Amino acid sequence: MFCTNCGHDLTGLDKARFCNACGNPSPEAVLDEQVASKSRKPLGAYLPKPSKHARGLLPILKKTLVQYIPKLTKKQLRAAIASAIAIPALVVGGLIAIDTYRIDESDKNVKLSELISSQQISGLKKVVCPKLERAMFDSDDQAIYSKRIKSFQKAISRADKRYPPIFARKNAWTSEAIPDVAKTVRDSATSQLKALLSENPRIDSNTVAPLSFKFSREFTYNLVGECGLRYAYSISSRLASTYNSAQSRFQSAVDDAPWYPAGYSEATWASGTDIIAYKWVDRGYDCNSCYQWDINVISKQGCSSSLYAKVNVEKNGVAIGWTNDSLGSLYAGQVGQMRFKYYGDGYGTLTASIQEFSCN
Repeated sequence: MFCTNCGHDLTGLDKARFCNACGNPSPEAVLDEQVASKSRKPLGAYLPKPSKHARGLLPILKKTLVQYIPKLTKKQLRAAIASAIAIPALVVGGLIAIDTYRIDESDKNVKLSELISSQQISGLKKVVCPKLERAMFDSDDQAIYSKRIKSFQKAISRADKRYPPIFARKNAWTSEAIPDVAKTVRDSATSQLKALLSENPRIDSNTVAPLSFKFSREFTYNLVGECGLRYAYSISSRLASTYNSAQSRFQSAVDDAPWYPAGYSEATWASGTDIIAYKWVDRGYDCNSCYQWDINVISKQGCSSSLYAKVNVEKNGVAIGWTNDSLGSLYAGQVGQMRFKYYGDGYGTLTASIQEFSCN
């Protein structure tokens, strides 16, 4: 069965009263009304007969109107006539509104098939399907991304937490996510859905956005099927989701990895513009009558003006003095050497503990 106004196929629309393309009543609905009208009884047959009191009231009302109408001014008479006309006009207008029914947010049970026909979806193939097809991954893409997912997982699972940034520096592709196929297809389909809903004269303009949101998933599924891409879409969207999830976990591992080399300790309490890491080392004594301690130090971002360090000198855990050292500057990642000397006789074994770093 086809719409007599625009020619759209109305088959399978569950006996819809209106064409979902132009809003005109369907032929079956019109036929039903014509057949039903032949068997209708006069309106008076459905109305109850007036009671005895009501019949007695009519002569009184008639007499009152005859006496009252001549006394009305022209303005009052026009108002009375307008009111008499307005009442049946409202009734007729209500009947017309039923035939030109518009869908708004109050229609909770409306179906997508009542709003958009299969012919309209089919009409999008030439424009939309090539775009959707380009969003899918071919066999070469699938092989590359699958291999990279395994690389991400292997790098994250290593016990050496410093390995992810090392791997990232060697492979620039690790910093980039790949296109979200599901989002790309859904956005394209939703855009087409909004356009079709906006063209439907039965749909209130304020309802287009809510209906687009409501039917986005169903319309996307129908459109992908119309383009013959359901299998490719399933593979590509799942692969993109898995890849981007693995890439995100890998990037977190890179960000969380210690920035300083193994064997160093981070001085998180250091003051200044950067955090320092240090390591105690033995470089041999250069004096005969002093105590000496050496460290290697490294800065994450660099100390452009100076690096200062202070240590407490302790005996059996009790501080008995202090000493310090400084460097003119230290750029990011550069290893610096610092030496602390303490002169004192007869103390035996002494130890030193870092108390302060200042990077400027």
